[in-house]
Amino acid sequence: MKIRVLAFAGLAERLGWREREVTLTADACAGDALNALAAAHPPIAEARASLALAVNEAYAPPSRPLAEGDTLALIPPVSGG
Repeated sequence: MKIRVLAFAGLAERLGWREREVTLTADACAGDALNALAAAHPPIAEARASLALAVNEAYAPPSRPLAEGDTLALIPPVSGG
């Protein structure tokens, strides 16, 4: 299946991209996608422990199943004042 992956804030800057299409197995969950992305992109591996995940604009646990055409957002912690 194909999903769209969005990266935000400093993570997107370190990756050099904000959006990618990723191909996964039909039974993949958000955690599987994160594992594949972390293996292919060192900035994701480095930030992994602090990333929040969202699927189709709703926060989701790594166990959330994915479906064809879903959007997975990788959301790093943000700070501000």
